[in-house]
Amino acid sequence: MHEAGGMIGKDWFIASVTFERRDLSPVEGLPDHAQGAVGWMACQPADGEIVRDLIEAALKAVNLRLVGIERQAAVHSLAEIALVDEHLATNVRSMEPGKTVVWGTCHAYVADGEG
Repeated sequence: MHEAGGMIGKDWFIASVTFERRDLSPVEGLPDHAQGAVGWMACQPADGEIVRDLIEAALKAVNLRLVGIERQAAVHSLAEIALVDEHLATNVRSMEPGKTVVWGTCHAYVADGEG
């Protein structure tokens, strides 16, 4: 657990991530009518791990495909994360042991670009 607004340790990264369904299977947190979504994710890579690889693996584990990563940045406090996405900061604060990637607020989109 981390204190509200407190330091979260080194080597944390946040990124704006765009992802899509791999097929028509239901995906938790993504409405059935949505093709994909964009939102913030945070990860804490171990030595030698690459942020993109961790995010891509987390998406693949729930049957989603990575489309792109933008605005990747190193962060050092929950307050810094909360400035970008309060929901993401809450999830980092309560991250389960052994996890390396958490999700923040996601905004779904449909195939024709309408949301």
